[in-house]
Amino acid sequence: MKDWEMEYGVIRIPKREWPALKRAVVEEHRAFRERALTLSKKIHAELKTFRNADELPGRRSFPEHIEHEVMDQVGAGLERAVQLAAMLLLDWRDTWTMPGAPTRKRLEEVPMTRDQRINETLIRMDLGWGARLELNGRQPEVIWEIPEGEDLIKDVHAHPVAAGLFLALDAVRWTGDTGGLIKGNDKAHSNAGFEDYGKWYWGTDPECRHLFGSPRENRQPTVF
Repeated sequence: MKDWEMEYGVIRIPKREWPALKRAVVEEHRAFRERALTLSKKIHAELKTFRNADELPGRRSFPEHIEHEVMDQVGAGLERAVQLAAMLLLDWRDTWTMPGAPTRKRLEEVPMTRDQRINETLIRMDLGWGARLELNGRQPEVIWEIPEGEDLIKDVHAHPVAAGLFLALDAVRWTGDTGGLIKGNDKAHSNAGFEDYGKWYWGTDPECRHLFGSPRENRQPTVF
């Protein structure tokens, strides 16, 4: 049985800690872009001998062929977020036609790899599967959201940018008016029945999955 999961949290950051945290996350995103582009080029190189899906073994579409034949060769061991972004960076016309080669221009066309600086104080990053991370320098604060979906939390937390964020949060020296928590539904609660799920959904009895800042001494966070 698949499990429906979701997470949401707002974490206020001490002003003196904000530049280092923001820099760490932005650098992780830049590195992620490069890794996705490198993998996408490797995938495309493996497809060069085919012109259309009729030439593929097993009469699969190009995405199916990549998933079943190519990814294990060139993307084995990489995070699913890197694999997903690499697939999206291919210049798709349709799933039955050989995709065009990935380019640096494609980095700015694909939401997962786009530099999503909204303005001088707000950066929004697409983590895939509908998940998002926002760095709001006006507060300053981090906004974290994984929308409701099946078995998403593990893959989103393994995203290199997400992993870099949580490392940066662990290094923050908190003050009394900063910090926050991430609330969420997980495998232990998603199949517990409507009453329990409804409590989470409407926010009356959320499960605290992780705490940051001064409240940490009072409650033990759930280990990711």
